[in-house]
Amino acid sequence: MTPRPPTIAQTLRDGTAQLAAADIDGAVSDARILLMHALGIDRTGLLSRSAEAMPAEAATRYAGYLDRRAAHEPVSRILGHREFWSLDFALGPATLDPRPDSETLVEAALAAVSADRSLRVLDLGTGTGCLLLAVLHERAAAFGIGVDRSEAAAR
Repeated sequence: MTPRPPTIAQTLRDGTAQLAAADIDGAVSDARILLMHALGIDRTGLLSRSAEAMPAEAATRYAGYLDRRAAHEPVSRILGHREFWSLDFALGPATLDPRPDSETLVEAALAAVSADRSLRVLDLGTGTGCLLLAVLHERAAAFGIGVDRSEAAAR
């Protein structure tokens, strides 16, 4: 008799245990995010499909993600994107991760110029462009240019 593949719920429990054993802070959350990405589903899909068998291809992807995370690679690097100012930014080897504390720069820029005034922004060393694009997202009439010395980062 062929053994049954684990359910999605069991796969999540096992993934959480693997990350916890590697001393990953937020093991539960990270395991869930990586599993949703491996399956290509959102949180609702994860909950509604938890009793289903884990698909083999997704299990292989998930195992790779878990190994990378257990080696302390950030989730954003594993997934290749990160949210900043409610916008999603692609990451690459030449870019830095947008950090939540950098949102204070966006807040300061927006606070410095009233919403009814024109705004021009020059972002030097733009990387992902997250700072510039966050400001432009908030001020539709604003104009901005982002430049980076690294062609790879600016892509």
